[in-house]
Amino acid sequence: MKTLPFIRGPNDRITVECATGEVAIHIRCAYCRHCAGIRIARRLTPSPLLQTHEKLRRGRASDHDLLTAAMMFNQLIDDPRAEAIECADEKGTGFSHLSAR
Repeated sequence: MKTLPFIRGPNDRITVECATGEVAIHIRCAYCRHCAGIRIARRLTPSPLLQTHEKLRRGRASDHDLLTAAMMFNQLIDDPRAEAIECADEKGTGFSHLSAR
């Protein structure tokens, strides 16, 4: 598991250095299958989108739950104590969309 520290830019833009280059968290990491969670202080919070997507695939969640998880992800990222993304991309392949199999 890799820790990708936040790079905070202007206008509240947050990016990380991914295997594919610098990517925006709100656009790429939120929907990447490798995102294991958000590091807030010393605690690792699992990615709500990844958890909800798995439930959706099994028929145990609705589209509304997926939208709620996306909003929760954004709230966790915007926490001033949030400092990094935990990435499970051990092979260095970079961004891989949640729905791609």
